[in-house]
Amino acid sequence: MCGLLALSLLPARPPSVQSCFPTCGLLALSSCPWRVWSWESCARSLGRVRNVPALLSPPGTEKLCWHPLLSEIGPCPNTLCPFSMCQTPCLSHLLSLFIAFHCIVCRLKSSVSFLTRPDRPNIAYQKLKGRNPGVIFLPGFNSNMNGQKATALEDFCKSLGHAFIRFDYTGCGSSDGKFEECTIGKWRKDVLSILDELTDGPQILVGSSMGGWLMLHAAIARPDKVAALVGVAVAADHVVTTFKGLPIEAQKEIEEKGEWKYRTKHNEAGYYSLTYDFIREAENHCVLNSPIPVTCPVRLIHGMEDGDVPWQISMQVADRVLSKDVDVILRKIGQHRMSDKEDTKLLVNTVDDLIDKLSTVA
Repeated sequence: MCGLLALSLLPARPPSVQSCFPTCGLLALSSCPWRVWSWESCARSLGRVRNVPALLSPPGTEKLCWHPLLSEIGPCPNTLCPFSMCQTPCLSHLLSLFIAFHCIVCRLKSSVSFLTRPDRPNIAYQKLKGRNPGVIFLPGFNSNMNGQKATALEDFCKSLGHAFIRFDYTGCGSSDGKFEECTIGKWRKDVLSILDELTDGPQILVGSSMGGWLMLHAAIARPDKVAALVGVAVAADHVVTTFKGLPIEAQKEIEEKGEWKYRTKHNEAGYYSLTYDFIREAENHCVLNSPIPVTCPVRLIHGMEDGDVPWQISMQVADRVLSKDVDVILRKIGQHRMSDKEDTKLLVNTVDDLIDKLSTVA
């Protein structure tokens, strides 16, 4: 259920109020005094495109706007938004926030699908139907499809009516398989499975960190389907390059133990545990040692304060790809995840420009 609680505390239902919770597919409650506003894009005035669920609001009260991208409760700066007046959340608004949150959870859970493969683990994905070019988001190492960049892009594509897919790699998120048994090669095949089985027509691949490495492989393997690439903090060859940068003694110790505790601030333990076999297998997928046969438009976004993957890697990728239509965008204060509101705005605008470019060409 979507958290229908304390309805007896709410004001009486006016005659014009419509039934509740159409976005969740729940049955109408004729006695419910609340109405549900349709999904509206009320973050454009902040420089973002975000389809947000307007909160359930009791009739006759001032209204509040909740922006998921900002993770805050406050007056909406968009004067067209129906929730732009309330300065202080009241009990009714907190109840509406609780209900709206559960509606979002219900919507997300109900839209997860699985790509079944006879010889490989099933892949969890969410697909938004629409026109081409479609957009596919490739998450980073040990990440899932529910990150901020993925959901922001999904909402943007929904606002334009374009197709969008986000998914979990094998062993990650809701997908089947064991993470410790995965390799770069297996995740590469995941991306190709998504392209082959779930898409028709040209696609824009957006790869974050390791996903940026995998998007290059997908563009090489499926040049007829991959129409453009957008990399965010592309980590091409990074795990291999970092390992080979260790002292010889450290490399030998890792080989003997069969494990590398790769330091990171993105894990509670403070490190990722990588097997020596993972590193050796990754060597088969390095792309920076020779020209990269990618000829589609390429956009590379990187933060200059990225403490995980040096921004110079994006410069190397730009130099190696055969495409002449390549832009590198450096954010001076950008971090590795590039999830600040301005970073998200930049990513969305970059994808928007590519959609316009490809649509004009078509």
